[in-house]
Amino acid sequence: MIRQPPKAGAVRFHHEPESIDTSHAGVTANTFQGLTSIIAPRGPYQVEGARWHLLTKVFSDETSFESDLHAELLLQERLDENPQHRSFSWQVLRRAADVFGAKTYIGESGFTTRPFFLNSGRGEKQAWGTTDNSPVIVNWNGLDAREQAEITPLLTSLDDWIILTHPLGPGKAITSPILMGAKRILRTKGKASREQGWWRTDHDKLASYGMETEVWISQDSSITRDDVLDLEDQLQAESEKDLPDMRESIYWAGTESGLMEIYNFPRVIYATDGSKSIKGMGAGVGILREGRIYGGMSSPRRLSHPRPTYCRAYRLQRPHDGGFELGGGRQGSSPPPLSRR
Repeated sequence: MIRQPPKAGAVRFHHEPESIDTSHAGVTANTFQGLTSIIAPRGPYQVEGARWHLLTKVFSDETSFESDLHAELLLQERLDENPQHRSFSWQVLRRAADVFGAKTYIGESGFTTRPFFLNSGRGEKQAWGTTDNSPVIVNWNGLDAREQAEITPLLTSLDDWIILTHPLGPGKAITSPILMGAKRILRTKGKASREQGWWRTDHDKLASYGMETEVWISQDSSITRDDVLDLEDQLQAESEKDLPDMRESIYWAGTESGLMEIYNFPRVIYATDGSKSIKGMGAGVGILREGRIYGGMSSPRRLSHPRPTYCRAYRLQRPHDGGFELGGGRQGSSPPPLSRR
């Protein structure tokens, strides 16, 4: 109905959730309620549906897609076993990338690298994109000693990079991640990383793991005080959940609504949702019309029957390619009135 809407008004009830065959390049996959089940050589895996969609796009060589996927799965499992490794929050990495306009990220696998990075890799190995002399963000504790040594020459040759790391020296000692050419601009603590194993689910909970975070830049570069304070705010966050803004269509096109192509729907869609909390049931509704989603705040109250509870409003912006991009919305905004036809 959404992809080929009827000329007359219609209502369709879905009594059971539907799954979508999202197999790609010989790898069997099925997406159901935001999660994709993959049949890999090592057995079945579950990953976030939007992440699976991203990987099918950025691993551009279909002939090696299955082997590339297998290599990234092995890498991610190895990272999960490292107690020092952290996958920083969407907000922390977005803000760090904005400082120098970085599009390259080093230190995580393809299963956790955020979609606003065009290049992703570890040491001399690329997950996608290419390594060049553009600004770079490094998750230092995601690299082993060999990989750290491999990227050090690149860092010493540039002056527009940021390293995120836990403190490397004993106590309060200042120990640089690279031998020369770095200066520390921050040391702080907060819920700045995702919970371990988040890539297997659609969970977005944050944790601190009791570790502080240091931010290092080249001694030959400088950033504004506002940039430092913004980074500090993100690293000191006490939010329980990560808040991805999902501007990149290559990512949100793999969500449930993206797979149904609702953002290109030319008419009006009403959506409701409901869940129960310790305060009771809540109510909320979202309306998609003319490229915008309008929604109200949740209104928890005790009800005898399930009612819609939560709606986060987003603004959909039309980019140059003719699709839609998600931008920050406003809670409680109202749609323009519908004209009579």
